[in-house]
Amino acid sequence: FALPEADPPQDALDADERNRERARIVLDRYGVVFRELLANEFPASQWQALFGALRSMELAGEAVCGQFFDGISGPQFASPEAAARLEQGLPGDAVFWLAADDPASPCGLGLEGFRGRLPKRLPGTTLVYHGNRLVLVAKSGGKSLDILVAPDEAALPEYLRPLEAMIRPGMSRSFLSLDVINGSEAASSPYLDPLRQRFDVAVNPHSVGLFRRS
Repeated sequence: FALPEADPPQDALDADERNRERARIVLDRYGVVFRELLANEFPASQWQALFGALRSMELAGEAVCGQFFDGISGPQFASPEAAARLEQGLPGDAVFWLAADDPASPCGLGLEGFRGRLPKRLPGTTLVYHGNRLVLVAKSGGKSLDILVAPDEAALPEYLRPLEAMIRPGMSRSFLSLDVINGSEAASSPYLDPLRQRFDVAVNPHSVGLFRRS
């Protein structure tokens, strides 16, 4: 149901405090914020509305301004906690994944340093990273895979773990039908052996069925 209309700010100080509170929310959500990242927020939480508040928070020690990531033009603001964590360095051996349309995803933001390197910001697309390296992209809910490492990559079975979450035992989707790997038919792909290390695999003429192991 629709939320009631918010009371308008009483004066400039009230408006400034509201913008600061919105800035605290996005800093808590993202850790680091910049113009493109806030483009998908509601207008009151976009860059133009919050930039002044972020500058004021920088002067007050509530935010840190700097260049935390390459490939992003313009100022970047971070919470002090996020800035301290970045100074310590991110774990290079961590394997993690996120949806292309997740708020934290850089897909579809038009960032200069990422153009041509990321898929479109579409539901059903999942990105898998090993440290800061993109290693696998699952599209169309797992029907198509772009695997960016060799078939003999030792960590490849771990990169395939997100596909398990797409298979729901006991429900209508009790297996995953994989049609395409790196632009070719999955049934004849050299990546079948790594898939067999994590799944029970049924090879069909034009697709591969992946079943979770009990």
